[in-house]
Amino acid sequence: MRKPRFLKVLFGIMCFLCLFILLKESVCADIGPKPSITVTVTNAPRDYYIALLGNHGEQASEDSELKIKGIVTLASVREYLENFSYQGWDFFESPVGDNIYYSNYEHTYVFSYMVPNPFRFIVIKPNGEVHVSKEYSLEQYNYTCTYDFAEGAITEYKAVKAFKRIFYVIFCYVMTILLEFGVFCAFRYPRTRSNIVSLAVVNALTNIPLNIFLAGFPGGWEVYVLNELLEILILIIESIIYAIVLKNAEGKRKPIKSILYGISANSVSAILGSLLSYAYIIYVGV
Repeated sequence: MRKPRFLKVLFGIMCFLCLFILLKESVCADIGPKPSITVTVTNAPRDYYIALLGNHGEQASEDSELKIKGIVTLASVREYLENFSYQGWDFFESPVGDNIYYSNYEHTYVFSYMVPNPFRFIVIKPNGEVHVSKEYSLEQYNYTCTYDFAEGAITEYKAVKAFKRIFYVIFCYVMTILLEFGVFCAFRYPRTRSNIVSLAVVNALTNIPLNIFLAGFPGGWEVYVLNELLEILILIIESIIYAIVLKNAEGKRKPIKSILYGISANSVSAILGSLLSYAYIIYVGV
C-alpha cells in the first residue's frame, strides 16, 4: 500500500525546517570543508590554555595587562578573555562550540567554523602569565601550522596537506551520496540505472567542484559567506535537475516530488554532514 502523498510532502518540509532549527545558519547543501586552523604547539609549558584572537580594528583606550591575578581556572580564563584587548586584538569566540582549549598530550588543537583572518594565538600559563603570538594571515581555507611558544612564531605545515585534501574531497562526496541515497529510498524512488546514475552524476558535478574550489581559499567570514551562498545555489540547481531527470516506478516524472526530494536530501546531508565534517576535521585534519 502506497503512503499518502501528504506524508511525503510533510517529510520534505520537516527535513527542510530541521536544517534551520539544528544549524541555525543558512542552508548548507553538501558535506564540505569548513574554515579551520589546526595548530600543534611546540616548546610549550606542560599546562596552559590556548585560544584565538581576532583583529577588529578598534584600539581600546588601554591594553589589558598580560597577567591573570589570582587562581587560574577555566572560569577566570574565560572572564579574562571576554574582557581582553591588546593592540586592537580581542578574543575570537566561535559560534559553534567552545574554542578555549586546555593543554593535551599531543599539544594539537582545532579551531573551526568562522576562524578569524588574520589571527593570533593567546596562551595562558597556570601562574597567570599571558603570551600573545605574532600576527599571521590564513593562506588556506583549512590552515595547518605549528606554533613555537618560545619564539612566538607560526609556521604553516604542508607535508601531507595535498593528500588529505584529495582524501577529504572523496570523503565528502561518498558521504553525501550515502546520506542522499537514504532519502532517495525513503521517497520510494525505484533504484533504476538512470535514477542511480543521475544521483551520482549530479552530486559529482556539484559537491566535488565546490569542495575543490573552497579548499584553496583562506578562511574568514567572507569565504564562509561565499560557501553558504554557493551551497544554497547548489540546493536550488540540484532540485531543478532532479525534477527533470528522476522517474517514478511507472517511468514518469513527478516534478513536485523531485523538488521536495532535492530539498530534503540536501537538508539531511547538511545536518548530518556538518557533524561528520566537524568530527573529521578534529580527528584527521585537512
